Amino acid sequence: MMLMPSLALVALTFTPTPNSESTPGAPLQPKAIELAWQGDEATPHTDVAVRTEAAEVEPDNPFDHAANGIYPLWENNGHLLPHRRALIGSSNVLFGIGGVVQLGVAPTSLVMRTPNFQLKVPLYRDDRVLLAGQLGTYVLMPGADSAFASSRYTSRIYNPDHTIVVAPLSVAATIKVASWLQLHPSVTALGVFGSKVRSEVTPGAFVTAELLALENHSLLLHGGEIGMWDHDQYIFGASYRLNWQWLEARAGYFYRISPDGMQGQPLVSAGLLL
Repeated sequence: MMLMPSLALVALTFTPTPNSESTPGAPLQPKAIELAWQGDEATPHTDVAVRTEAAEVEPDNPFDHAANGIYPLWENNGHLLPHRRALIGSSNVLFGIGGVVQLGVAPTSLVMRTPNFQLKVPLYRDDRVLLAGQLGTYVLMPGADSAFASSRYTSRIYNPDHTIVVAPLSVAATIKVASWLQLHPSVTALGVFGSKVRSEVTPGAFVTAELLALENHSLLLHGGEIGMWDHDQYIFGASYRLNWQWLEARAGYFYRISPDGMQGQPLVSAGLLL
C-alpha cells in the first residue's frame, strides 16, 4: 500500500558540541529532526526551518482598548496610542508619538470657543498595570458659556466678558484583573484660573470597570466623586464601546448628584481608527 501524506515540513535544530565554543568552526550536532513526506513518491520536502528559542508574541491590537475616558475632564485610563496611530473622533482627536507621548484636542470644545490641548505620557508599565499622567489646558474665551451645549447650571461657568483657563492634571491606571475585566481608576486635580474668578483647584476621583466579554465590544460601568471632602458632585453611569476595524463608537448615560439635585446626561462619540 502506498502512503500519500499531504503535509510537508522539515524542521532542524542544532546545538554545538561540547568544545564547539572554544574551537572555531566546530561541527553542529543535530538536536532534533522531524521529517514529513508529501507527494506520490514520498519525497522529502526541501524547505528547512530552524527553530529559535524565543517565540514571537503577537502584539495586541492598539485599538482593543480606549485611549481615554468618555466622561470629559474627570475620567481617564493608563492606555496610550502607539507610534503614528491616531483616533479622529467627534469628542477627541488623538495621536501617538513613539509610544511615549499622546497628543490630543477636543474638537467639540473648539466649536464652543474653547481652544484646548492634551498631553499624556506613560509613568509605569508592566504586564498587568499601566500608569499614565495627563495634563490638559482649556482656554474659555469670553462668551464661551453661551456656546456650551449644556446649561450654565450644569457647567457652572459664566464668563460673558473675561477669559477662564481650566487645567486638569490627572494620574490614571489600567489594571488587568482578568482577560475579560479591566479597572481604570484615576485621580484629577482641576485648576481654574482667571482675572474675574477665584482661582482654585478641585480634586476628583473616578473608577471605571470595563467588561470585555465579547470581541470588539465593551460594557463600562462608571463612578466618581468631584470635590472629595466637599462632596460637590457624585457621578455614576454606564456606557458601551464598539471597536470594529477602523471604527470606534461609544454611547453612555450618566447621572450627576449634587446638593442642588440630580441631573441626567447622555454622552455619544464616534471616531476613525487610523
